[in-house]
Amino acid sequence: MKKFNKNISSSVPDAILQKYHSSISNEKTICRAPFTALYFHPDGEVGACCLNKNSYLYGRYPTNTIKEILESTPRKVHQKYIRNNNFLLGCNICNDNLLNQNFSGLMANCYKYQSLKKHITRIDFELSHQCNFDCIMCERDKTSSNSFYNNDFIEEIKPYLKKLEYANFIGGEPFLINIYYQIWEILLDVNPNCLINIQTNGSILNDRIIKLLENKNFITVISLDSVNNTSYSEIRKGGNLNLVLKNFEIFNKFMQNKSRNMQISVCPLQTNYNEIPDIIDFANNNKCYIFFNHVDKPKELSLKYFNSEKLNKIIEIYSLYSKNFNTDLEHTKQNLRALLGLIQLLKAWQSEALEREKNSVLVLKNDIYEFFAKIKDNYNKNIADDLVKLLPENFMISEPKYREILETDFEDKINQLRKHGHNQEEIIKIALKYFEIYKTQDF
Repeated sequence: MKKFNKNISSSVPDAILQKYHSSISNEKTICRAPFTALYFHPDGEVGACCLNKNSYLYGRYPTNTIKEILESTPRKVHQKYIRNNNFLLGCNICNDNLLNQNFSGLMANCYKYQSLKKHITRIDFELSHQCNFDCIMCERDKTSSNSFYNNDFIEEIKPYLKKLEYANFIGGEPFLINIYYQIWEILLDVNPNCLINIQTNGSILNDRIIKLLENKNFITVISLDSVNNTSYSEIRKGGNLNLVLKNFEIFNKFMQNKSRNMQISVCPLQTNYNEIPDIIDFANNNKCYIFFNHVDKPKELSLKYFNSEKLNKIIEIYSLYSKNFNTDLEHTKQNLRALLGLIQLLKAWQSEALEREKNSVLVLKNDIYEFFAKIKDNYNKNIADDLVKLLPENFMISEPKYREILETDFEDKINQLRKHGHNQEEIIKIALKYFEIYKTQDF
């Protein structure tokens, strides 16, 4: 790897960087986020993008003012790292995608259109997780509401809104978050040329929203993980696919009237991986771009934790589908690139699965019976019995997990979970994760 100034080395090999530059962009700086953007999280943490949360932050609002955050040392250091193609300061997912050559899956791509100026040109707002859905892959606190995102915040952010090129709004469900409406009104008044991007689950549409959609720079992205009623209801609990698709037609019509292609945001999961071709067909038929989110948790839903044989089968299916792809139109070309990027990621995860399997231990169901034999409490015994019924006759687990199991007091484990208010069904679900049993299904 090349060595740059002040001992900051690139975290990506030159050959991969050259391939990225030849296929995606010849711009020297791969990601503009640290130079052009701020991302506000519900708890006040501020970083470059959504993937930096809990890993690399510039400051915390309102402890730090927005001006202090922009001038902070962590932000300057982050810029230095990114200039040198080092993605190890909180940018691990993009680093992994680069190493796996999943270039279309880079979050950095979302920032490449923002101008490099002395002031920030983009703000991502994730001020609340208020939502009307209970999606199975979402680990956010949907009741979160932080009083510091108030009128004082509005007044402090207002000068920066005037110079933005792009403002992104995430939830929760953005159309349920009141402070967003205040910010939209200000943007439309003081900066009508700013692109206002809303990532919605598509369940809410009323006259107030339609009036917003009539503005030429008010654009929408819809989250859609299935076009099958049963599967959609299992993934996006509380959602109604028929209603969402009805609203989708209206959102999409507004976008097409603005000569824009709407984007569909998809979470590839263990519960919907067999529907990915159908979702892509839906996007292609409706002239939409598709974006596949990087889902590595929760583990029991992530494709990353399928076994190597299963991943190989998925790769084969997707690869066969890609060979019959119609690329006559720009949006279908882009969607093929997105699919090929997903395939690259799955290949990398398959390699990781092969490594895991080399160091795995075969566990028999009878072994688990013996581990649970010491449980005395009748309620706990019932939980253990129901859990064992769900286990396969034999299964593989990682060697570190096996060593941990040998030293675990399962009665104490169950009692701790009960103490924290978990019911029997929840305890069994947690236990299945503990034993590295993840739901699988066939095409």
